Amino acid sequence: MKSIFLTTSTILAYCIVGCAMTIVNKLVMQKFPYPNFILVLQCIATIFLVCVAEYFVPSFTGKVQKLEHKIVKKWLGLTILFVCMLLSSMSALETVSIPTVIVMRNLATIVTAILDVMFLKTNLSWGEGTSILVMLMGAYWYGRKDMNFSPTGYVWLGINVMSTSLYQVYVKYLVKVTQLNSSSMTYYNNMLCLPFLLCGCHIGSEFKVV
Repeated sequence: MKSIFLTTSTILAYCIVGCAMTIVNKLVMQKFPYPNFILVLQCIATIFLVCVAEYFVPSFTGKVQKLEHKIVKKWLGLTILFVCMLLSSMSALETVSIPTVIVMRNLATIVTAILDVMFLKTNLSWGEGTSILVMLMGAYWYGRKDMNFSPTGYVWLGINVMSTSLYQVYVKYLVKVTQLNSSSMTYYNNMLCLPFLLCGCHIGSEFKVV
């Protein structure tokens, strides 16, 4: 019973935090439409929080693995996917509604399941396959009735779905290879994507000036 409660609570907390973050990002994008700069601030804040948490509650975070060249080399591909995932989500929020982002992003679950079966040889149960089919049908009907349809927004959502799916499969592989805990993975993701985002901010600012 305790394990069921813990699993349910974790899933519920993840859903609440994920939806809340999408809503906050949408509100921010309406007032300050610069995805790269916003993501830079979010990454810096995340790195800071991970380091502070490691110092004050090491029993919760575990030891955070600092940057090592051999791990960085393996993690760079994942970092690029992580940046694409973040940027595409923020860019989509500029033109589509919050429900559209949440519904269409669920398609990443379907693509991830397919890639998982193809590359990691995972088996899907009948119930899992049925659930995925229901999600696909729901997303299709939602897209048909979307009153705020934006071709640009849906292109960004497509990029987000693919990058998120590839990220989920690749990170599962890297967890086995590098054996990093969740705090270390968060640290690596946010630390390594900063140069890419800062470069994007520089290019974006020059483009706006021109």
